[in-house]
Amino acid sequence: MNLQQFCSRSEFSRPYLEQPFSIGEWTYATNGHICVRVPRVADIPDATEEKILKSAPALFEGMPADGYKPLPRIEIPD
Repeated sequence: MNLQQFCSRSEFSRPYLEQPFSIGEWTYATNGHICVRVPRVADIPDATEEKILKSAPALFEGMPADGYKPLPRIEIPD
């Protein structure tokens, strides 16, 4: 699984977002704009940055058990 593609690549980025990280039963990857979460990947280490230990899991609070939420219906004018 290539989570690196979702990580920050900018020379001005926050270094702790340049690699995927794990928290509990999940592994995350983010560039600061989007964040993906997958079941824990064994070889990806635990997060150590205090800023993301709470903020990354909070992004997914209230998600259904299967991880999917339906997209809202969008009305497109004629």
